[in-house]
Formats: sequence, C-alpha cells, structure tokens
Amino acid sequence: MTYYLFLQERYQNFSLQVKYIVGYILLLCPVIMAISFVRNEMPFVFHLVSYFIGWLTWTFAEYMLHRFWQHGQHSSRDHNSIKLHQNHHAHPNEIKITTGHRFLLAICCIVMFGLSVLFNNFFSILAGVVFGFTWYTFMHWLLHRRWTAIVFPRLHRFHIYHHCKYPNHCHGISVPWWDILFNTIPPMNKEITEKVKSFFYGK
Repeated sequence: MTYYLFLQERYQNFSLQVKYIVGYILLLCPVIMAISFVRNEMPFVFHLVSYFIGWLTWTFAEYMLHRFWQHGQHSSRDHNSIKLHQNHHAHPNEIKITTGHRFLLAICCIVMFGLSVLFNNFFSILAGVVFGFTWYTFMHWLLHRRWTAIVFPRLHRFHIYHHCKYPNHCHGISVPWWDILFNTIPPMNKEITEKVKSFFYGK
C-alpha cells in the first residue's frame, strides 16, 4: 500500500508539471506567431516582446525547478545541486554565485542583446532567458539584504517565509506571480520574528 501511494504521488507530481508546462506553451504560441508577422515591419516591437517572452520563460522555469526539483517530495537528495540548495537553506548567507559570476553574466547579457539585434530573429527570446537568469542571480543576492524589504516588500517577505517557515511555498525568486497563480503563497499576515530575521540575515 505504501509503495502504491508513493507511485500515485509521483504520478500526480509529474502530471502537474506536464499540465503547467503544456499550459504555458499553449499561451505563448499565439503570441510568438503574432510577433513573427511584424519582425521586419516593426523590429523594435518584435525584439521587445521577444525579450519579454524570454524573461517570462525564465521566471516560469525558475519556479518549476525550485518547486518540483529542489523541493519536490521525491527529489534525489544525493544530487549535488540539491545538496547545495539544502546547504543554502541551512546557511542563508552562503550563496555560491559570486559577484564575479554576476559580472560575467551581465557581460554575457550585453553580448546576447547585441547579437539578437544583429540576427533579427527569435534569438531574442534566448537573450531574454539569459537576462532572466542574470536578473535572478542579482535578485537572489538582493533578497538577503535587509534594505530590500522596503524596495521589494512582498518578494522579500516571501523569501524569508520560504527559508524559515514554509519551504514548500514561495518558490519564485524573480517574481511572485507564479506562486500567486499556482497557489503556493504562505498564510497571510504571519509575523516574522526578530529571531527568524537574525537567522535569515546571518546576524
């Protein structure tokens, strides 16, 4: 019976991922088709929408990876990326991506944007994905700074909740939209104590 429940949970977990991914692709397809018709007539609009699609796709992938692969009930605990993530939860201020990594990613973004204009095709979507990942690395670092509670109050609060109280909620780092859409937000108006803040900020 226990093995049957394990398989049932695994299937439900997998089918939920497929449902979300298929739904996302179906929503994007009409938009991609529409902007393909204005690529030459309205290149600015084409690139702007393509960048946005790429960025949005990263935020979706970020949510899916974080929720189902790093916190999924049946994620492999022996995988190196899972161990690194667990270590980050135990030591919130230990972020493996360094300032040097972020600087290189920022340069990569500039190059990708330049190439996308040169190619004038759907390479712009890939440039948007790279920008999304780069923004994620900066945002994750920022959310561990006290002052960002003023600039990004909801994201900041959600990230503290995720680290310290609700690890199966608040999976978005770049944006809170997917948590809201897929109902993985924490109970509202829960107080964050000074003890929790001290652990989160490492002070």
